Amino acid sequence: AIIIMVGSGLRIFNAYPAFARKGEMFCCYPFEHKPIPAWLTFGGWLGGARHWHFAMMWALAVNGLVYLTFIYLHGEWRDLVPRRGDIRDSLQMVKFYTFRRKDHPHQGKHNALQKTAYFLLPVFGALAVLTGIAIWKPVELAPLTAVFGGYVWARYWHFIAML
Repeated sequence: AIIIMVGSGLRIFNAYPAFARKGEMFCCYPFEHKPIPAWLTFGGWLGGARHWHFAMMWALAVNGLVYLTFIYLHGEWRDLVPRRGDIRDSLQMVKFYTFRRKDHPHQGKHNALQKTAYFLLPVFGALAVLTGIAIWKPVELAPLTAVFGGYVWARYWHFIAML
């Protein structure tokens, strides 16, 4: 579902491969007005890509809600919330993974990098859903779109959440 979601999203992006308005440059995207290669996209055409994108959105949203419900009901969320010292431990894990530390750092059920990833996944998932809704109906949901800085920025944050 994620691969189809990303591929169809890139096809939708290619309909207007820029974040700024026509004739302007966007500050934070160096490939402005350069489309994504077609072989990385999915959906055939803009309408088809949107249909696939919305269909996979439901699959991923339901999956995310089931995951959040599971970790809440079983108390697993306590293991995933970052704690004091996790940044230091993350740096030690990075040193280990980049071969600058020989011995494996002490860890519990999850190492600090895993905990960070598992904690941020629902955060970025929620960001993707909210920005997606904001750019889907920017006029009807103007207050939500405004929270993200307007349509251009909501589209940018949606793209960043995908990464």
